[in-house]
Amino acid sequence: MSNDGWFDVAATDDLDDDDVMKVTAGEAILALYRIDGQFYATADRCTHEKASLSDGWVQDGTIECPRHQGVFDIVSGKALVTPASVAVRTFPTRVEGERVYIQVREA
Repeated sequence: MSNDGWFDVAATDDLDDDDVMKVTAGEAILALYRIDGQFYATADRCTHEKASLSDGWVQDGTIECPRHQGVFDIVSGKALVTPASVAVRTFPTRVEGERVYIQVREA
């Protein structure tokens, strides 16, 4: 961890555009996305059921849960398609050199 809760979680070339991978930042398990060359992060756990969003499908800036097909906006975390109705938590990201960092603070 670096200052202010920033965690080094991946290399920039670990993830292709329109893809997702599971990462850990301290004790947090997160989903890291790359959309149009930009990195985003959400909690990995679907807010509807105990399912890993990093096992889901990325399309048009959204992630579809693999369990019951709830859909979330990757940037805002907003639940877009039922049965998901509660937003998924999002986390700030930054790139330094060829490394991706996610900031995790207590909720």
